[in-house]
Amino acid sequence: MLVAQRHVFISKQCADTHAGYAMSQIKKAKGQNKWINNPKPAAPPAKEDYCYVIPWQESSDPKQLPSRPVPLRTIGWPLSEYHAARLEHAKDMFRIYHYGPGARGVFRGDVLVCESIPAADEPTRFSVY
Repeated sequence: MLVAQRHVFISKQCADTHAGYAMSQIKKAKGQNKWINNPKPAAPPAKEDYCYVIPWQESSDPKQLPSRPVPLRTIGWPLSEYHAARLEHAKDMFRIYHYGPGARGVFRGDVLVCESIPAADEPTRFSVY
């Protein structure tokens, strides 16, 4: 008698819940497939990978301007010999000054540290790429 009346015991909400669970499992499996086909790199990216330098170009040819940013890592500057100073009126932009082996470095740990550069040092120590 219960088997004959089983359609009475299954509700639409129960069927939707079961179907929703199945769909979430399929979506989860697709996400795992993404990590298999596009694995994470072995080493995390370095902080220099997020920094770019705009090359200085003195040219009257308008086709050469503006300069394209170059990744800081490709320049090969030893950042432990440089200081960084915030560029006025420009968010997240900095100037780099070369101070040699006695410098404290641009990065301290994982943080970019800005230094106050004396006005007399600006013309002689400003780094141009």
